[in-house]
Amino acid sequence: MDIFNLQVKRWCKRLRNRLKRAAGGYFTVEAALLFPFVLGVILLVMYLWFYSYDRCLMEQDCAISLIKSLSAQGVSPEERVNILLEKYGSIDKEEYVGWSPGSAAASYEKGVLSINQSGSVQFPFKGLIFWKGKDVWTAKVSYKGSVIKKMLGIRTYRKINGLIQGVQND
Repeated sequence: MDIFNLQVKRWCKRLRNRLKRAAGGYFTVEAALLFPFVLGVILLVMYLWFYSYDRCLMEQDCAISLIKSLSAQGVSPEERVNILLEKYGSIDKEEYVGWSPGSAAASYEKGVLSINQSGSVQFPFKGLIFWKGKDVWTAKVSYKGSVIKKMLGIRTYRKINGLIQGVQND
């Protein structure tokens, strides 16, 4: 009996070792097939983050330029549009990761100053385009603001301050 048990144990051990080697080979093949897919997904997600970052940066640049140009006092509407375009043009465009900003357009109509900006970025994997259309992602930004007179701002502040004082006294 002992010899038989010893032979069965040896046979089971050999079989276990063979199965371990075979399973290790399957894992290598599966990893070789799965790794490029996972890497592609990670790169695509990173590229989407860069696209979102650049789009948000473009919105921020337009909004800052608009606010700075609206704060200029005692200027004509034409000068205000020029100030807006000058402020937007002076912003550092090196901060954009992969973005190609287009030209900004500004206008002043009926007391409302507006800026329109668009930008684009190339699709990262040109060989993987399975749809009809362009391989360019675009985004457009439009901001509008109206000029507030200093006196109107002061009066509004005093009204709000009076309301707050009245609520605090009650």
